[in-house]
Amino acid sequence: MAFAYDALPMETRENQRGALGALHHFGHRAGLAAPAGSVLLAVAAVLSCFLFVPPANGQNVNVGTNIPGMPRGPGVSQTPPAPSAPSKQEEPALLLALATLDKETRMMGEGPAIWDALSAQAKVPVSTLKQQRSTTKWNYGDLLVGNSLAIGSGNSFKQIVTLRAGANGWSQLARKLRIDPALIAARATAVTASLKQTKTRGIQGSRRP
Repeated sequence: MAFAYDALPMETRENQRGALGALHHFGHRAGLAAPAGSVLLAVAAVLSCFLFVPPANGQNVNVGTNIPGMPRGPGVSQTPPAPSAPSKQEEPALLLALATLDKETRMMGEGPAIWDALSAQAKVPVSTLKQQRSTTKWNYGDLLVGNSLAIGSGNSFKQIVTLRAGANGWSQLARKLRIDPALIAARATAVTASLKQTKTRGIQGSRRP
């Protein structure tokens, strides 16, 4: 494809003349014969039509800079970077253990068995757990995790409540405190197992004559 020379903008024509002049000087210094020099100038003229493309819609687009691995000129769209992989937030095992515990406690309803099982795993008296629940409005699983992190990290329960407000999930906070979320998931699973055993014993006891 060729462009009419007079239709090219002044800047483009100056670029072409500069390129042709440089090639003419090179041919003269190299001692090229007239035919060879003419061929060289003709090739340069054709290439200049592609390297110095007239602006499109008022934008200064330089196709000559469209080289793989190098930045593109202004006005040329670039492929956006691929989105980064989402960061790992919650441990699946901990999520499952807490969801299972929450389901079990909802089925049983509030009672001594839940508080006793929770106290055994959280290493906190039942009276303290009830006070914490009244203050924070957390469910049983959150109380278990909060107290486990407090004891494991040496922080107070109140400090854990503050840290939890600024964390993106229990797993993130546990890792920040250098506590394996899987250990807390195991405690939640143990509470659920204890509640199921209590429920089973109650059913069996009610069937006795």
